[in-house]
Amino acid sequence: IIPFVILFSIRLIKSPKLKTSLLLGISMAGLFYTHIVVFLISLIFLASYAGYFLFIKKQKNFKKIIMFLALSGIIGFGLSAVSLIPQLTWKDSTTRYLLLESRDIHPKWTSIKEFIGNIIFPWFSDIWEVSTEKWIALGFLPSTLAILGFFKLSKKQKKLVLVPLTLVAIIVLNNITPFFPLLLKIDLLVLFRVATRFWIVILLFALFLISHFLDSYTKKWKKRKFLMLFVLFALFESLFLSWKILNKPIEENPKYVSKEVFEFIAKDEDRFRVFCVNRCLSQHESEEYGFELIDGYSTIQQLNYVKRAWQLTGSYWNYYSLTTPPIGTYVHEKPQPDATSLGEYNVKFVLSPYELTDKNFSLLTKMEDYFIYEISNYKNRVYFKDETAGEAKIKTYSPNKIVIEVNSHSGGQIILAEVFSEGWSAFINGENEVEIQQTPNALRAIDITPNAKYIDIVYNPPGYKVGKTITIITIAGILIGFILSRKKDLF
Repeated sequence: IIPFVILFSIRLIKSPKLKTSLLLGISMAGLFYTHIVVFLISLIFLASYAGYFLFIKKQKNFKKIIMFLALSGIIGFGLSAVSLIPQLTWKDSTTRYLLLESRDIHPKWTSIKEFIGNIIFPWFSDIWEVSTEKWIALGFLPSTLAILGFFKLSKKQKKLVLVPLTLVAIIVLNNITPFFPLLLKIDLLVLFRVATRFWIVILLFALFLISHFLDSYTKKWKKRKFLMLFVLFALFESLFLSWKILNKPIEENPKYVSKEVFEFIAKDEDRFRVFCVNRCLSQHESEEYGFELIDGYSTIQQLNYVKRAWQLTGSYWNYYSLTTPPIGTYVHEKPQPDATSLGEYNVKFVLSPYELTDKNFSLLTKMEDYFIYEISNYKNRVYFKDETAGEAKIKTYSPNKIVIEVNSHSGGQIILAEVFSEGWSAFINGENEVEIQQTPNALRAIDITPNAKYIDIVYNPPGYKVGKTITIITIAGILIGFILSRKKDLF
């Protein structure tokens, strides 16, 4: 998506047209849906690039360019509103803000030498041993071309380029600058967590400087063949570095169980969840077998679930973690999870490399040094709180809608073993809306009347309704815009 953003940005600034503005807005929305962090950082480059041409190059049609850039921004926002607005309303319920309680920014550099080496001479070290957060390789020849391009700029151009480059460099250098204590006070940087995410700005500027250098010399320099050979080697170096890092072997996790274990559990055709105390279930294979896990890896999780996960997993942590539970809890300890709590979360099977002590764990077998337990008092995905009040079963189960069939003469409260989250609504018999309550263990509870036959539970928060309306209007506006853009006398 980034090449399209760059392409349409260049075309819009050089020749402002409605069609180009529409395409830039669509590309920006596509970048948002691809990776929101890259999207935000790319805006920094786009603003700098536009500023260069508008204020330094004194590009013609200043007002027209500004108008179409603003239109692109409106279109980008409009297309992303259906996702962005609900996320903004949900953000306070997530674990991300735990980062502000124990502030830190990664990666940690050992020295300036390591930093520069990773940029210009990455092939002097073992590329596969460089952590992902420290992979900022440009290569020697592309770096040389970028530096030469910088010296071809005018004084004003150099100042404009140096300002964002310096700011980004301070951020990326992180702990090896005297500004590190100041960086830790900036909430946005702490929430980004990884300073090298801003490195994309340097890469985009490097591309700009390289193209500027080539544009300056290819038409004037007599030794163009030598220059093209130099560029060819620079491309080869970039391709080599990219190919090398992409071919980094995937480390096999020795503790993952084999397919035989998955097949053993998969014999049970009920809807249930599975838990392994030391992450022995591959998420990839779990997806293949249709297993639902209560642990895993995610950059954003709901805070109410994480607090419940302390008891579910037998572990405790009060800091931001990408994994639930954090790796250290089962590497250095032997957690003893609570069977009753797990059962309430519809966990039926638990795997452990050591024996579990809770009496509600019923040992089924031992395979590959793993004990496989069944929770004797586990609950179905949906059930009546008072088991004598009736029966409930799931008819439809999807990410945005759940339909539950109920059979009860007295009514009562049903429990849905899904984490409570704002934005969900429940309708008895598809008509009468009832409140979804949060149970003490962060599940969903719904009070039903005796005449209830089924309950529709749908995700339709106010933010989603507003965002969807904005996105639909934007799409309609884009279609009209493309029709109008064909009239060259108007645009």
